[in-house]
Amino acid sequence: MKNKNYLLALLLLFFLGLFYGSFISKNALKDTRMQYATTLIENKSGKEVTFYVQRYDDKTFQVTNSQGMVYISKLDKALADENTLTIELPGHIGKFSLQGSILPWGQANLSLIRSDLYSQKENSSENQQVAQIHNLKESNLSSEDTGKNLKTLKLNLTKQNIESIISDFGKWLFFSSYAEEAIVVREPFDQYRLPSLENNQALEVTTKNYNILTRIIGNQESQIEDIKAEKAYNLTLLGNNLASSSIDDFQSSASFRLYHLPTKVHKYYANTGSEAGELLGNSQNYQNYYQTTVDSKKTSYQIILGTNGTVYLQDKFQPNTSSELPKFKEAPQDMQDAYHKLLEKFSSEKEQ
Repeated sequence: MKNKNYLLALLLLFFLGLFYGSFISKNALKDTRMQYATTLIENKSGKEVTFYVQRYDDKTFQVTNSQGMVYISKLDKALADENTLTIELPGHIGKFSLQGSILPWGQANLSLIRSDLYSQKENSSENQQVAQIHNLKESNLSSEDTGKNLKTLKLNLTKQNIESIISDFGKWLFFSSYAEEAIVVREPFDQYRLPSLENNQALEVTTKNYNILTRIIGNQESQIEDIKAEKAYNLTLLGNNLASSSIDDFQSSASFRLYHLPTKVHKYYANTGSEAGELLGNSQNYQNYYQTTVDSKKTSYQIILGTNGTVYLQDKFQPNTSSELPKFKEAPQDMQDAYHKLLEKFSSEKEQ
């Protein structure tokens, strides 16, 4: 009798565990701070591309990848299983299946279920907590094709598109309240350290949720894969391509410095050469220039544009030779809005 009661108790605990696990998994897929990632392999080139999926609200998912693409999928809740969601991407990219775990401690699994362009790398599905998406707008989503359960907006950017976005963001920044009586400089990202003469140097920054590879200095193409493998870079700057093995694809100029001078000069420089020629004078280097000439009573910024559609910044920027990685944070909402509008404006392809 005791054994029978013991077995019944075990069965009860088992089913309660399944019920609790099901409840947890259903609610886990509703978490707007959870990002699901998986690595795909391009069938033609063999290159690896990481895709990231994150819920924006009850109906909308944002999908980004390591090549800088941004997709927005709108889900019809009536056709969605609470424990399994199907996320469709435009063209022949395919579909993702996002399935919650039945175990309370388990992770959701993101898998590729149909694609003409990619195959999935084994055991590459990962979950991580990230910041909630704030700059996605319902007005950016198509209202056409209402008979479909998914609607998508694809931002497919050419090199010319990318140049226009960076240039126009610089213009917006220059005429914004941030740059009133200030200097704005567009430049390839720099930390103002002397690069190694023998090896490539990876310039990187960190945020709460990302290790961002901003630029690679050097000319050793053979070292690119080693640099990318050294850390789990999950983001880069607009114009860079994490899937590339060419140094030329890590020279983005989606980076700006903004600072004030006591003379209240208001000027935009498209490169550091022009800035240095006119302003540095006897300062000789940027460390000395910021210490002796820049108005330290006012905020100095370093601002970068990420391939995930987010603007990041340092708001107490000072060039230094410290080995500690610079820590960035998400920029204010008006900067996010300006960037997002430009991404939409210069998108070369929109699909439903």
